Amino acid sequence: MAARNSCPTQERLRRLLNDSTPESEQIELMNHLDTCVDCQTDLDRVAGSGYRIPVGAASAVAEPMRPNMTSAFWPAIREVAGAVSDASTPGFSARSVRTPSNGIVRAGSPADSTNGSSDKVRLDFLAPSDNPESLGRIENFEIMGTVGRGGMGVVLRAFDPCLQRTVAIKVLDPVYVNNETARKRFCREARAAASISHENVVAIHQVAQEESNKFPYLVMQLIFGQSLQDRLDVEGALPLAEIVRIGAQTAAGLAAAHARGLIHRDIKPANILLEEGSGNVKLTDFGLAKAAEDARLTQTGFVAGTPLYMSPEQAQGDTVDYRADLFSLGGVLYAMATGRPPFEGSTPYIILRSVAEGQPRDIRETNPDIPDWLANIIAKLLAKKPADRYQSAEVVSEMLFQALIMLRAGPRVPEAGKPSALCEAMHPEKAADRRVITRRAFAASALSGVAGFALGWSIKATPVSAVPTAESKSAKPETPSLAVIDAKTGPIWNIAWSAGGPGRVATIVAGLDNGYVKVWNETTRELYKNIKAHDGPVWSVGFARKQPWMLTGGEDGAAILWNLETDNREAEFIHPVSVRTAAISEDASFVVTGTRRGGELYIWRLNNPLVYKKIKAHPGIVMSVAISPDGRWIASAGADGLLKLWDSSNGSLIREFTGHAGGIYTLAFSPDGKKLASGGWDRNVRLWNATTGDSLFQMSGHLQDVWSVSFSPDGETLISGSEDRTVKQWSVSSGMEIREFRGHDFTVYGTAFSPDGSTAASGSRDGTIRLWDLRKAE
Repeated sequence: MAARNSCPTQERLRRLLNDSTPESEQIELMNHLDTCVDCQTDLDRVAGSGYRIPVGAASAVAEPMRPNMTSAFWPAIREVAGAVSDASTPGFSARSVRTPSNGIVRAGSPADSTNGSSDKVRLDFLAPSDNPESLGRIENFEIMGTVGRGGMGVVLRAFDPCLQRTVAIKVLDPVYVNNETARKRFCREARAAASISHENVVAIHQVAQEESNKFPYLVMQLIFGQSLQDRLDVEGALPLAEIVRIGAQTAAGLAAAHARGLIHRDIKPANILLEEGSGNVKLTDFGLAKAAEDARLTQTGFVAGTPLYMSPEQAQGDTVDYRADLFSLGGVLYAMATGRPPFEGSTPYIILRSVAEGQPRDIRETNPDIPDWLANIIAKLLAKKPADRYQSAEVVSEMLFQALIMLRAGPRVPEAGKPSALCEAMHPEKAADRRVITRRAFAASALSGVAGFALGWSIKATPVSAVPTAESKSAKPETPSLAVIDAKTGPIWNIAWSAGGPGRVATIVAGLDNGYVKVWNETTRELYKNIKAHDGPVWSVGFARKQPWMLTGGEDGAAILWNLETDNREAEFIHPVSVRTAAISEDASFVVTGTRRGGELYIWRLNNPLVYKKIKAHPGIVMSVAISPDGRWIASAGADGLLKLWDSSNGSLIREFTGHAGGIYTLAFSPDGKKLASGGWDRNVRLWNATTGDSLFQMSGHLQDVWSVSFSPDGETLISGSEDRTVKQWSVSSGMEIREFRGHDFTVYGTAFSPDGSTAASGSRDGTIRLWDLRKAE
């Protein structure tokens, strides 16, 4: 140990922390600190904690482990030390030091107001606005409040008058607007974030530069909900299923970024947003992300990560790749399992030494309810050497997804039903005898041409002349309807009409925005059942004709098979992200689901819910699926504008149907299985020969996107529902419009025929189901 009379003064240590020491002197001081525990303690105290660390509490960093001068180690100490000194409680943890979460507004929070933090953020760069409720303008965006300051940007809450939606706008902090390096870094961040299109990543709508002041800004999705850090602050350790679900979705978002060559570099609970209602994960703040091949802007000493979740290689200034994100993901899983981060200390200096050298406390000592297999997964993610971790975020996501399925299915899962990577986590002693799963990284593709701003997908501007107005609606009076069923809630996303049967009640069902499924008696039209089916919107409802079973699919990532006679769940199929569409075969032998994660199609065999086949069906969202009456074929439609036909027995592609200009939102098989109907973004309904793929008719007449098509029981007509608020009936033999029904106030998302074909039903965003008499001439 060095003699105390040779130790640096506290003023020298303070200059070291403030980065005002020449590099040669920095090296000298660091060499001294490596061998002098007393000076390590003095440095901790100078860094801002005010609490003396016992001698020997921090061992010296060995020569090969010492951070180099371009490491994030020292800048991170300076950044976090200020936060530590401001903390009201002793020590340093995720609960006492917080980092703003960009792009999130917590409903009812001070940030979600015009008075929130605007007094702390300079807004003099805003252009004046004529709106008295606005703080100012950026181009055509009205700035309604501030979300906060994070990294090098200021995040504002704004209203887009063109698309009539609230968004978040991140602008380069005015402090840095004349700094060329800062501008380049901000633009790189914007390009990096905008290149990722994935369900579990906050969407970037636009990257631009303000004309008058020339400052760059990006327009992004505004998420209402809370961050994972907020939830941990309130709840502490989370339930097992929630740990696995959030972990799987976080890993899926990372896989999408890694497939684009991007490293997040700052994965932590504050950057993991949980959507209000569904709880779906949205990764945010790619301010530290960088293209793997671009290292030009990383030699500036910029803080590259948060010490609590930083990987050892980041702390040491070594080369960083996507496996650094996996280490941080392990830290997040650890925090969800225990309620605290894996590495803690009274100062950031101690934390970073623990990251580089120490081992976190065994999870099961803190939370005995965590199973060994999950603890093993987390331990492997937290391995000090990148080569010892999992080598793909996609593998981690798939593994956790499989674990979630098994948690829902129960403990008695056959070994053959487990993926090999998960088996290794459950039985690490057998890992050497197993073949490690390797999967190609999948690229998240942009969602092209998907309309419906209510679903968060719209990038299409509608010509003003095509939008139905009060004047145009009055010119075509409302069509008398047989009945109006008021769901007494928000939007209806889908409807279905059951055929009933011996001893069974024929019913009309609706999937609702609040997660409920309502079931009405067909004859009396009285509410028959009110089922809390999902957390978040119910996107899909349908029936198995030969069983009293109802299938639902929801935003929470579940597809559930319900027995309406017993109200029991016959089966539950769990997905890592929301289920956009689902269908059950007429003989109830299998279920097909389509998700908003990478265009994936799942075929589930009902003899064993764990047996399924996953197909990469579309590059974007799978918007609709249908099963032929004989069960031989599966049809899928996507935001890519393609309709595809699959062999249900093996999942092989039979043919593609092309002709729609833009996304296809709905499809249906005719009762004989020989025809397919589809509708979508281009406002057309198309009729196809399912056997040959030939286009039979293009049925034009809707003024807006077509969201639903249904065949009559005899197959002679079909109906369609549109964003133009109308329902149209078409002749299948001629392709001609038969009649139009008007009455809904908003988009018609669901249509269905009565079992005898005499009545049509339509469900709308206005919260009502209308019944139309098809026996009367218009």
